[in-house]
Amino acid sequence: MIRVIELYAYLPEYCKKHYVLAIWWCALVVVFPNTDEAGALCGLERVRAALECRIAIAGLPVFTASFGLATVFGPIEFNELVHTADMALLEAKRTGRNKV
Repeated sequence: MIRVIELYAYLPEYCKKHYVLAIWWCALVVVFPNTDEAGALCGLERVRAALECRIAIAGLPVFTASFGLATVFGPIEFNELVHTADMALLEAKRTGRNKV
């Protein structure tokens, strides 16, 4: 089983240069500063597709990567933000996996 920390190595360089990446608990967190929801959705899809491609090229076992999206346009409690993203992630998994 691939751990989240190992996924970081498979992210393309543009992700590492233009997005804020962190690992929080067992999740890869991607932050898109100064980006609206449509831009973040596009960015997450690029991350998902890049991971899928690089994992295949490396010959690792096939797996899915689902993402939850939460947008913030003002002050918010961190726990509320995480909860919103987590609910979106669960919805992505519930409706088919391997998607944003």
